This record gives sequence, structure tokens and C-alpha cells, in this order.
Amino acid sequence: MKDDVNKEATEQVTEEASQVGLGITDLRVFKEVIDVASARGAFKADEFATIGDAYGRLSAFLAKVDQANAPAEDEATDETATELNEVEEDNTEE
Repeated sequence: MKDDVNKEATEQVTEEASQVGLGITDLRVFKEVIDVASARGAFKADEFATIGDAYGRLSAFLAKVDQANAPAEDEATDETATELNEVEEDNTEE
């Protein structure tokens, strides 16, 4: 029974978290906030290690996301180019 209660609580928290909607765009904004804040001297020297570590992990994550999305963008570009070539071929046949 205790496991059922924990499972229900976990499902509820997961559902609520998905409704909040934290996405990749939000993470990019956070990265920019860190950039601006550090440029303006908002962090103390002893905070730089922790903030730098988090910033590095965030940057690496966003780079992997960009890398994962790059092939999809290339495929879409290839499909568009193929469609344009087909239209041009149709036009030259007329």
C-alpha cells in the first residue's frame, strides 16, 4: 500500500512538472542570464566555481541538443531541395 501511495505521488508530481513547461528555450535564457550577470560582476569570486560548473554542464547539454537536432534540419532541407527540383523539372517539361 505504501508503494501505491508513493507511485501516485510521483505520478502527480510528474504530471504537474510537465504542465509547468520548462523547455530548451528556457535553458538558453538561463545561459544568457549567467553570461550577462557574470559580465556585470554579479557573482562573488567564491561563487564562480559553482556557477561555472553549472554553466559548463548547461552549455554541454545545449550543444548536444543542437547536435541532435542538426540532422533533422538537414533532412528537412534535403526534402525541400528535392521538392524544388521536382517542380523545376515539371516546369521545364511543359
